[in-house]
Amino acid sequence: MVQFRLAGSNPTITQQYINNSLNIMFSDPLTSSLDDKLFQWKRKMEQTTTVKNVIDVYSFTHIVALLQIYEDVEKNKETIQQVDKYRPKRKARSVEWIFKYMAEQIGHTLRYTKKIYTGALRLKGLYEKGVTFNMLIHAGCMPTDFFVAQGEYEEFLAQLSELENTNNSTPASADIFFRDFINSLSDHLNDDENN
Repeated sequence: MVQFRLAGSNPTITQQYINNSLNIMFSDPLTSSLDDKLFQWKRKMEQTTTVKNVIDVYSFTHIVALLQIYEDVEKNKETIQQVDKYRPKRKARSVEWIFKYMAEQIGHTLRYTKKIYTGALRLKGLYEKGVTFNMLIHAGCMPTDFFVAQGEYEEFLAQLSELENTNNSTPASADIFFRDFINSLSDHLNDDENN
């Protein structure tokens, strides 16, 4: 299982960083001069952006963590299936009981739990190919963008490889690459809506 970390850092340091940002954001103005107020306002805005980025990365990480829960549910099959409602009725190898159990435990519908799981698999696959959660965030993606139907996801991947081939001659930063990707995908989806 791939381990995901917030911005690749130590959780204790990340917590201290967030605490520091929150302290700055919620601090009272110390002076009344206009320059100081402007400086403090700007500093608070920077910290707000920083905390938002950490939360956004955490959102992707949290979705992918469902894969570990899935594995843990499988490992505890004997115990969980002692309850009749989680015992497969037909196929001995059916995984439906896993989704039913997870859905009940996390408080979502069976259908939505399967969507989250599918999104988690897709995000993990992209992460393993070098697409970081920060890149996805900068491109304007949200975790729920990966809960889509298979056809829509394949279109996403086709757009991704199309851009990758186009950009091979002139390397671009990840931000530029994903901005172009999102613009291309958006244009394509708008074309579909207009037809």
